Amino acid sequence: MMMLNNIQVKAAKPNEKRYRLTDSDGLYLEVDPNGSKYWRVRVQISGKRVAKSLGKYPEISLARARELSSMCKMDIKSEITQLKKVAHSFESVALEWHKKQSNTWSTKHQATVIQRLEKNVFPIIGQKPIDEVTSLDILGCLRLIEQRNAFETAHRVKSIIGQVFRYAIPYEYCERDLTQDLRGALTPHKAKHFASITDPTEIGALLRAIDDLKCSVANLYAMKIMPYVFVRSYSLRYAEWNEFDLEAKLWRIPGSKMKKSEPLLVPLSEQILCLLLQLKQYNLSDKFLFPGLSCDRPISDGTMRMSLRRMGYTSEHMTIHGFRHMASTRLNEMGYHPDWIERQLAHTEGDKIRAAYNHAEYLPQRIEMMQDWANYLDERKNSV
Repeated sequence: MMMLNNIQVKAAKPNEKRYRLTDSDGLYLEVDPNGSKYWRVRVQISGKRVAKSLGKYPEISLARARELSSMCKMDIKSEITQLKKVAHSFESVALEWHKKQSNTWSTKHQATVIQRLEKNVFPIIGQKPIDEVTSLDILGCLRLIEQRNAFETAHRVKSIIGQVFRYAIPYEYCERDLTQDLRGALTPHKAKHFASITDPTEIGALLRAIDDLKCSVANLYAMKIMPYVFVRSYSLRYAEWNEFDLEAKLWRIPGSKMKKSEPLLVPLSEQILCLLLQLKQYNLSDKFLFPGLSCDRPISDGTMRMSLRRMGYTSEHMTIHGFRHMASTRLNEMGYHPDWIERQLAHTEGDKIRAAYNHAEYLPQRIEMMQDWANYLDERKNSV
């Protein structure tokens, strides 16, 4: 393409219609029917081609128009780069990742992940473009967590940051997962095992202590029901009446209240049905089985935990999560098939497609197992 010269620009005469004389790199001279001549340059912004005005000829010469055209493109490129940096900040990418992952997480896990990011990460590297974050930046976040002696949290936050980076790589927001450079950099954390009572005699004593517990009705029945169903604390505390089919003797826990977002069927023993009917007579709430003081939220995890402490059980002796270990240990020793137990504990394999359909797996066997477990607990409670 031939570039314009000064003679052509000066000699350009008006026509009945506006026309253009093209130079190079999107620069052109626009000649109006009245003889006015304007320099313009075509640029691309957000996928659209637009014309930017550079001034009028002869006030703006050909040489100056070329300079302005180059400067305009540089300014636009810089502006677009800055916009991309804002769009691809660590915080924006992390929120994008969190939103897409939330469909597979429980409500509680969604809240936990975002709280850890907002408290420990966003204030430090949130506004930094993700491709400019360094491994030292990440280590700085984690060291601040360790200074609080929250060593387990530091490891979990490191894992979350790594997931954000791995999400960003296919979109070309960044090139690699920088948390891989931090292997061995954190203080080792020993996994915490939840204390649990598994001795048959001690199980009986615990159940009798629960029956004698002086507390609110909601808390009392939550503590009474927990040993029989051994679900996670969150699933029990947030249980709603519309999840229970007393006629079918089933509790259908939705995936939103499960750790791995997979629904769970809990067979209801005769003992549990009796407890539920008793609880219903108190008419505590139309929604939650175990409402807190405000009724629009259930009792807290701390409420149940403190009940154990009031009964004399320290955290080294028994925990709320320990009811799950109690059931798992005793049911295995009682000879039940491990697959039935694991299914009832919602310990599912990593195959999400299969897991989505197996919430009713081994249901006939689990119905029998859960009734036998309830009978076993009653036997232990009555064995003084």
